[in-house]
Parts: sequence; C-alpha cells; structure tokens
Amino acid sequence: MLNGRTLGFPHVFALAAAAALLDGCGGGGGGASQSVPGDAQPIPTSTPAAGGPLAPVSISIVIPVSGAVPASSLRKPTYISPSTNSLGIQINGGTVQYFDVSKASTLCTGSGGTRTCTLSINAPIASDTFVITAYDGQAGGNELATGTVTQAITASANVVSVVLDGIVHAIALSLANATPPANGTPQSIAMTVTATDADGNTIGTGTYASPITLTDSDAKDAPTDVNGSAGTTVSKPTDAVTVAYDGAAVSAIIFSATASGVSSANVTGATLTPSGSISASPTSLTFLSLGSGAAQTITLTQLNGTLSVSGCSGNVSLSATSGASPLAITVTPTAVGTCTLSVTGSPSGTLSVPVSIATTSITVSGKARSPNP
Repeated sequence: MLNGRTLGFPHVFALAAAAALLDGCGGGGGGASQSVPGDAQPIPTSTPAAGGPLAPVSISIVIPVSGAVPASSLRKPTYISPSTNSLGIQINGGTVQYFDVSKASTLCTGSGGTRTCTLSINAPIASDTFVITAYDGQAGGNELATGTVTQAITASANVVSVVLDGIVHAIALSLANATPPANGTPQSIAMTVTATDADGNTIGTGTYASPITLTDSDAKDAPTDVNGSAGTTVSKPTDAVTVAYDGAAVSAIIFSATASGVSSANVTGATLTPSGSISASPTSLTFLSLGSGAAQTITLTQLNGTLSVSGCSGNVSLSATSGASPLAITVTPTAVGTCTLSVTGSPSGTLSVPVSIATTSITVSGKARSPNP
C-alpha cells in the first residue's frame, strides 16, 4: 500500500510478506518461503532489532525486453530499464543484497516481450524502509533506477509497492523552432527534454530520481515555462516545457541543463537563434567604368546570420562569397552589363542586389572612344 492504495504491475514491485512469522531463518510455507535458486544471493536477513522476528517477503518485477510499458498501463507510472540485470535491496539501512534478474536467471520467466522475476527476502516485523535499486550488471554495475518506501510489516499478509525513479545519466534538449523571426511578436516554442539512463535507454515514464534544472543565457527575452507556469525544474518525462520568446532582436540564446550526478559532457543543449531580414548597404550597385579603380564595397547584415552571395560571375569579381554578418564584400566590375547578386541567409532569408555596369564615351578627333579600363 502506497499513498493509500495498492499498486499493480507492470513496473511496480510487489513485496508480499507472509503471515507466518520466522525466527530469523528463511523457512515457511508457500512460494514466498522457498529458498532462492543458486544464481541469486541467499535470502537476506536485513538488520532487525535484537531478537526481533522476521517475515518472508516475495518480490516480483516485470522487465521489458526493449522500450518501456506505456505509462497508461500503470496505476502509478514507474521506470524499469530494459537493461536491468540485477536488483539491490536494502532494508533499514542494512547490507545491500543483490539478485540476478537477467534473461538467464532461473528466478525469471519470459512472456509477451517481458520477463517476470520473483525472489524472496526476509524483513523484520516492524516499520521497515526498503530501498531497491536496478543495475545493468550482476551484483551491481551502473545504477538505472531506484525507489524507497517505508511499510509496516505485520504478522498478517502485507503488500508493499515500490515505485522506481529513473536515474538520469544524460540529457538532450531540442527546440521545435530554433530560428524564430525577430519581428517583435511573442511566441511560445516547445522544448523537448530527453533523459536517458546509463545504458542509453530513454526514461519515458515515472519520475526522475533527481530533477533536471534548465539554464538559460537570456531569461529576460526567452524564459522557460514548465507545465504552463514560469519555471526551470523538470521532474518527470511528461512535464511540458516551452520557451516564451518575446520576439526581440537579440543574440543567440543558449539553453542547457543540470542534474545531480550528470556530467556536463553528457548534456546536449539547444540554441535559439532569432532570425532577422537581410539588409544591404548600398541597396544596389552602379559602375561607370571597369577595373579595380571602380570597385565598391557592399555590406550585408542579418541578425545572427551567416550570409552567402552568388551571381554576376561574368560581370564582377567578389572579394568574398560567404561569412558571418556583417559581411563586407568588395565588388570589382569586369564587364559591361546588368545582373543581380543573390544573397542567402542562414538560417533563413534571401535578398537581391541589382548591379549595373556601363562605361561613358568621350569624343577625340571626331571619333567616339571609350576610356581604358
């Protein structure tokens, strides 16, 4: 019983204490009192008060072969990684006892894409605190999930449900629109927060063992909301996170995250890069002669943009064809004619710059001549 109700499977541990009392040994009637097979540790005895009686507790766990059972199938969502191979159980701060729950364990049977493992442990007839941790190795390894519950174990049958919380090893953030227009119009942008365990499995159900805290390089123009209210704490995979971007023309905004036990090397952040329109100064180019002496400079600008220029290859030469904004390019006329320079911005935007190249004529001895380039 947890929070006033009994929880069922899958993904929730049921610990059933038999009605029969024990004198500290692992005997008794029924399946809960059977000895643990050879591939598991002996039945633990925990650390009861001196001379205190014990009751056998049967523990079952349903492990998905891959992925996770949808949260809709649970009365209270919990997380069990498909990489789970052993369980560590501690009662009342005693020695941790490990149990093999791998595919090869005789404690487990497989059916329908899952395997169900049942094991036994002795617990004092008292108010006991159970700490259960799932590992990817035998008798330990990487911690994948953990849960704690305190339950009064009595002489009658008891059922204790333990909800496991996923232990976050890595975090990745992504934005539904990473390049919104900087046009002064506020907009809400969805952010996906993906947490994975030590074996790379996505923690998609339950609650994180340690909450994730979001960080923001510009909380003024792009604060985060969690479940519809301003906030930075993400406690479970179902929390809805959005960025309230105000449409301001600001530099790129960096989002990252922290969580207890998570290395910064295991965090993939997200960048919001507001995008503006492309501008050119001057807006068009007119040449009256050819050559380097007639060259002009055009400056291209776009908020947070990287710009590239193409076109007019038969009429002008360009000192640069791409670069970060502001991009200054020297344009040298090489042949008479008209053409258009095409400017493309990254992440978005285009601009056309008209170019006209002509030469003036002068009359010498009754003959019209064009000046030398």
